[in-house]
Amino acid sequence: FKDPNGPETNFIKRLVGMPGEQVALVDGDVFAREAPDNGTAPWASDSWSVQRKPDRVQREVWQPVFTSAATPPAGTAASGAFDTPWLAGGEGWDTSGAVYSRAPGAGAGELRWDSARRPLNDRYAYNETPDTDRLNKYPVSDLRLSMGIALDSELAEGDSIGCELTARGRRFRAEFTQNEVRLTEQASGAVETTTLASAELPSTLRPGARPVNVEFWHADQRLAVYIDGALALEHLYEWSPAERVRHATGVSLDDLVAREEAVRAAGSTPLPELSDPGRYRRPEVRWTFDTDAALRLHRVSIDRDIYYQPGVYGRPGPRNHSRFGGPHASTHPSRNTVVLDGDQFFFCGDNSPP
Repeated sequence: FKDPNGPETNFIKRLVGMPGEQVALVDGDVFAREAPDNGTAPWASDSWSVQRKPDRVQREVWQPVFTSAATPPAGTAASGAFDTPWLAGGEGWDTSGAVYSRAPGAGAGELRWDSARRPLNDRYAYNETPDTDRLNKYPVSDLRLSMGIALDSELAEGDSIGCELTARGRRFRAEFTQNEVRLTEQASGAVETTTLASAELPSTLRPGARPVNVEFWHADQRLAVYIDGALALEHLYEWSPAERVRHATGVSLDDLVAREEAVRAAGSTPLPELSDPGRYRRPEVRWTFDTDAALRLHRVSIDRDIYYQPGVYGRPGPRNHSRFGGPHASTHPSRNTVVLDGDQFFFCGDNSPP
């Protein structure tokens, strides 16, 4: 849109808050509710709703983390330095090229993302400078896991291919069997697994056919599976901002705020607890292959969602910010809320680091 004071200048931002709303930015996502008359609204209130992006928007804003399609060709200078961040478990794997393969009869196996070497966070390569290490990088659990699966032999009854994301104290799993796809959830430390949704496979995984493109989405408190670009099934979960904080950090919002108040009572100015990247649980992802079928995996990829940081104004950077030391707008339940009147809008960018 055009700068109202200078129409020759273009502004490129994302509208995340409308007039008459209160906005909360929690663990990278946008929550909103009707603005209360008194200007306050506890994050524990069930009146908040996560603001889910339409599919066409979500597809545009996925941020590439890795794709096997970009593997350097063998014999080139770059290939000697490249090492895939996927760790292969089990026998029969070849992950040296752009297409990963597995020999028949190898039994159960997995591809696990090496999150120790390649953390899943809100890093942007184009923001890297000599002082990049000073910038906070927050774990991002809103991810898309995708690949094109080609079978050289048929999936037997009881075989499965699964995609798992461990995030926010849950293990979310999409599982593909001979004719069905399921979404399941298992709480941390729990024995039982809950089936969230299931559906007949719209495209069966048959040998000799072209690769079936599979996507597993976790974004804006929504789980979804896409087969060849079409939605196969989904599950929505509705957490308030306070619940999101508890699941994302393992600590209740009341306890985090109490720690800040204890620092303030001791005579110091507290930094917001939610601005510490170390507070947030880090996601883990893997693909499982419980089959003897031979496999060829194309475009093995991870993308992440845009993430709005709960950072601190002026850190790192100059100390002349008018809100130096305070939390970014709408990232704290009481210190910096945003309530929009009938003539105000709230915009954010598509990148989070300063």
